[in-house]
Amino acid sequence: MSGDLFHSPSAAQDGGLRRALKDALSAAAPKPVLLIPGNHDRPGGKGEHPLDGRFDLGSHVRQLRQEPFEEARIGGVGFYGIPFQTGLSGGDLLRRLPPEAEGGVVLLHGTAADRKGLAMYAYDPEDPEETGDCVFRDPDLEAVNAAYFAFGHIHKPETWTMRGGAAAYPGSPDAVTVKDEDARGVLEVDVSAGSAPLVNKLPLKSACRSLRKSVLAAPGCEAEAIQEVETFIKGQPSDIRPAVYLRGLGSGRLLEDGKRSLEALFAGRDPRPVVKLRAAVFGDADLAGSGLLKDFTQAMRRAAAEPGSDSELIAKAALLGWLALRGDERSIDRILDDVGGGHEAR
Repeated sequence: MSGDLFHSPSAAQDGGLRRALKDALSAAAPKPVLLIPGNHDRPGGKGEHPLDGRFDLGSHVRQLRQEPFEEARIGGVGFYGIPFQTGLSGGDLLRRLPPEAEGGVVLLHGTAADRKGLAMYAYDPEDPEETGDCVFRDPDLEAVNAAYFAFGHIHKPETWTMRGGAAAYPGSPDAVTVKDEDARGVLEVDVSAGSAPLVNKLPLKSACRSLRKSVLAAPGCEAEAIQEVETFIKGQPSDIRPAVYLRGLGSGRLLEDGKRSLEALFAGRDPRPVVKLRAAVFGDADLAGSGLLKDFTQAMRRAAAEPGSDSELIAKAALLGWLALRGDERSIDRILDDVGGGHEAR
């Protein structure tokens, strides 16, 4: 297990969670279980690991928490756990491994920087734990010449090969964020001597994944947008965590009331859906008598319904168009700067 068993150290103090974790791990006994700290288990790579031996997880569970790495040998195979750390680059950490790591298995927690389709999943501007530490490059991995690198940190599953071995993120067992839209699974890896490692993905039938959708709101049509969200959520099977973004513009009072009603309606659903209000909201007085605005945004809704249309792009266009009609250049500049383009995009 390559880190982030808990979302925070305080969560690790929950006795019910600890008992549930121990029960889950007991199913593996007597097979050994190895785990390392992730950036959420030990924020900033400092201080104690929340599972640093204070809690009994079973005699078959070993926590590889020593820095810069800790070794365990199982069935003649060397396992090298690199806890999440700050102050050293990923290359520095890998160069600390002994020559015996060749042909072994390395557990590490961080970002595989050369995986272009994955790096975006490691960045979350709203999460103070996404610090940019423990960034690993393929040439540094290849220099170790390990048979397999068991990565943690990014929730999106991906497997890749390199000279002498393979590496993979299995993805989190359940959807943790709205970006976890891939089917959930675990990895079975054969590192038999004398052959390339074989990585086989095993599906988790009881796990859930996220499914995102954007719904465009418009003044005078807020109720229809809320109803569209409700219909979408009700139509999803039990293994889907719906994540809906309300975009566009409209009455703040109506959209916020609608969001609260949706949260109350689906409070008992497991997994609980996520509804995020990302629309530009106005007071009722601002919207009074704005017939042109209503016509404009209804045209945007019709465009969003066209097959193959990009609803998020249309929502941004609707907001920018209305601000342009109002002559609100300051707000337009701010939005364009946020999406990266400023006056050139304009």
